[in-house]
Amino acid sequence: MDMALDGGRTLQTVVACHSNKVLLNLGKLHAERQGLRVISAKNGQDVVAKARLHLPELIVLSADLKKPTTEETVALLDSDPTLKGIRVVIIKGALPNMKDMLGRFPGVPWQKE
Repeated sequence: MDMALDGGRTLQTVVACHSNKVLLNLGKLHAERQGLRVISAKNGQDVVAKARLHLPELIVLSADLKKPTTEETVALLDSDPTLKGIRVVIIKGALPNMKDMLGRFPGVPWQKE
């Protein structure tokens, strides 16, 4: 089962940054088994750098990032014209199953095929 974004593009790459590295690695392993390419970032600045390099379809951020904070990271992403249109999901707690994020977040109009 593939996931598609608006326009039929298949979701391939996710940049993820979570304050709990164990949860991040577990989420990454599960997502990779589902066919997604997950790039881990260590902090907000690393998220921006990796997003510029890989141009992911989705960025997943923990709500409790520090230096830069989650809000500061989102502001950095918003201020970069090369990153316009990349969806950002902010989560609190454990990383959800990235394949099951479909339809759970307002503003993320994905569809299962």
